[in-house]
Amino acid sequence: MIRTPKICLIAAMSKNHTIGLDGSLPWSLPIDWQNFKRVTDSCPFVMGRKSYESPHALYSSVLNVVLTTQSAL
Repeated sequence: MIRTPKICLIAAMSKNHTIGLDGSLPWSLPIDWQNFKRVTDSCPFVMGRKSYESPHALYSSVLNVVLTTQSAL
């Protein structure tokens, strides 16, 4: 039996299309964080370079994939 991997996508932005502010989210919603942690538990993360380098970055214990246009990270 071939098992198809489960893919979860979580995206968030404010009404004015902001996705970040000074290396962090521009809002704090505890229920959203609880849901994010529940959905992504033990799953690989795909993130941009700035998210990866942020002091508030969340990392997966499984796999972290960093997307960047820089030739060396």
